[in-house]
Amino acid sequence: MDLSFCQEFQNNIEILEDKNYSKFLYCIIRENKILLNSEPEEFIRQCMLYYLVYLSKIYPNLIDIKVEFNNADIVIFPVLPIDFKPYIPLLIVETKTHTNVNSDKKQLIGYLQEFRCSVGFLFDGNSLLFFNGTQDRWLRNLEEFKEIILNELEKVSYADNYAIFKLSQLGSLDAFKQLSVEYGYADIVFEYETLNGDLFKQSGKFFKFTGTQILYSISGNYTKNKQKIELGQFIRVISLRE
Repeated sequence: MDLSFCQEFQNNIEILEDKNYSKFLYCIIRENKILLNSEPEEFIRQCMLYYLVYLSKIYPNLIDIKVEFNNADIVIFPVLPIDFKPYIPLLIVETKTHTNVNSDKKQLIGYLQEFRCSVGFLFDGNSLLFFNGTQDRWLRNLEEFKEIILNELEKVSYADNYAIFKLSQLGSLDAFKQLSVEYGYADIVFEYETLNGDLFKQSGKFFKFTGTQILYSISGNYTKNKQKIELGQFIRVISLRE
């Protein structure tokens, strides 16, 4: 396979053969076995992962990589503190054996809308299309792709919200309210005092504050019934994660 964007390193991706003469490889990120016969675009995906992991020099210190994340091929996140993960992706890469701009871009736009992400790419090994909602641009090489990643990282600013998060960890009810407005869809683990005086940890989302109570949905529980505690029972926020 002659992939112009990957000529310098594509031979470094080891393709193996099992006893049935089926070709396979191991995913660089997931480390699982993948049959190339059934997943023809997988080699293209591994080329992109190889570049990101071994050549870009921005993984794992600056970016985190998810593969086949909610059906999207490659989803890249900024590295954030372990207890504060408002997981809005930095960008999404869809890998194809051959890029069909119209249909493939429609699929990419769907993922961007689902993840509330503004930057996406279509990659087939021979071409790399950059899309940010307002323009399409064909990139010349993977180094240009890296520059876009770095530019997007510079735009990421969770500093103010992280400061609010740290205040909520110290027990600030006002900070907890601000977090719930900004990240209402996220799982927020918090601690409160039960009516018999015990401390209890709960993971919730979609918080609503009334004059005297905090209403919320339990994470992973899809019932419409809201749980509630009194404002005075709140102790602190522990973590935030989508």
